[in-house]
Amino acid sequence: MHGKGDENNYVRFFDVIEQQKEYDEEKLIKTEKYISDLSVIKVRLYNAILRSLRTYNANISFTNKLKAEIDYIEILRDKGLLEQAEKMVAKAKKKAEKYGQLLSLLQIMELEDRLMRRKNYYNVPFVQVEQVIKTMLSTVEKYKNQTEYLLLDHQLYLGPDSTKKRAMKDRLLSDEKEAQTYQALFSFYLCYCQYYEYTGDRIQIYNFRKKLVSLMEKHPHNIELIPERYIACLGNLINSQNQLKKFDEAFQTIQKLKALPENFPSLNENARNRLFIITNSVELVHYNNQGKFEKGIEVVKQIKSKFHIYEGTRYTLSDFIHINYSISIVYFGSEEYNMAIKHINNIINRQNIDYRSDVYSMAKVLSIIIYYELGHAELLQYAVRSTFRYLQKRNILYKTDHAILNFIRKKIPKINSKKELIAELIIFRDEVEKIRKKESEEKRSQTDFILCWAESKITGKHFAKVVKEKALEKNS
Repeated sequence: MHGKGDENNYVRFFDVIEQQKEYDEEKLIKTEKYISDLSVIKVRLYNAILRSLRTYNANISFTNKLKAEIDYIEILRDKGLLEQAEKMVAKAKKKAEKYGQLLSLLQIMELEDRLMRRKNYYNVPFVQVEQVIKTMLSTVEKYKNQTEYLLLDHQLYLGPDSTKKRAMKDRLLSDEKEAQTYQALFSFYLCYCQYYEYTGDRIQIYNFRKKLVSLMEKHPHNIELIPERYIACLGNLINSQNQLKKFDEAFQTIQKLKALPENFPSLNENARNRLFIITNSVELVHYNNQGKFEKGIEVVKQIKSKFHIYEGTRYTLSDFIHINYSISIVYFGSEEYNMAIKHINNIINRQNIDYRSDVYSMAKVLSIIIYYELGHAELLQYAVRSTFRYLQKRNILYKTDHAILNFIRKKIPKINSKKELIAELIIFRDEVEKIRKKESEEKRSQTDFILCWAESKITGKHFAKVVKEKALEKNS
């Protein structure tokens, strides 16, 4: 227990923290004389914030609303208002069934059984009691099925090769009819997405991403429940459509993303944040892959006008990296190399980056190409040495990386004429073409860019023109 003075202290403490640009605990201890035990005030403030957030979210999240209804049923039962509790049980049960909230449904049915017991089963036929218990058992079975699919999904996403191969032989993945619920079927399709990403089968990835989106659109109430999931699935589908050069399809799917606020006006703040990030991110890639860099510049302007709003926890480090990488490609394709290197350096100089990621490797390699275009000989050689050390030290030096670094470091200094440059570029291009097929999707996207750059130097065409021509070619 604590008194009014304690409450005022942690509220006061919150006001002081809010005024700080950066949290400075030592300064707080020196200036705020009322603080006798900082750890106690911090705990009380933390708990007060959590209570406020719970109250705020109680009327926003469907899950929280359902939890509140379950609490109300218990309160009514404890007060002896059994008829009112029974009416609320019937309503809550329908909602839990509609939205596939199996654990909540079990709680509600358990309360339903307790209410019947409380009445000593007066005016309750045996058939009704039996049906409640049977439904509870079938719900447990459905939840078990759903959870088994969740385990397979995690095994295919995170497990070693042996676990992935074993998971794909599981009976539950032999036929989608084995999935007993919407969530189980969602996991079934997701498992196949994970597996085909592992094997690198672009067409099957596309097919199952399309099935995921179709499943969600057949159950729009589930989109309302977890809109972030639908946004992510649309984003993944657009990536597949772009990779397979289904650009018209990708454009239509982007329009679906843009129409979400109108079609689902109840989108929560987090969903709107994710929508902004994912829509702009996939739209940039969409235009980059087609060489439509002038359209990409328009998207960049939109991002820059609003991206500051999403500072902090509203976008992930992965979002930051991917968007900056895509913006750099836009500027490179527009021959604005100084802006291109600025955004690549946003990635390279960022703290707490996962240096093992493909995107970081791609950023380091792209910086070399940009320095080459800028004619910065000293920075170019530094970037080559720095990139080679980073990639080799972290054991992520792909064969394509090695080919690029070898070309810049060993071949270019010995070239004395344009004719020699073209001859070496042809050898380099052919070498990369041979080795790129065995590398990851993200890495292949980078080598597409490198190959277009090499082709532009060989043919004398603008980089944008080469990308546009490649976009019109059929996938091999």
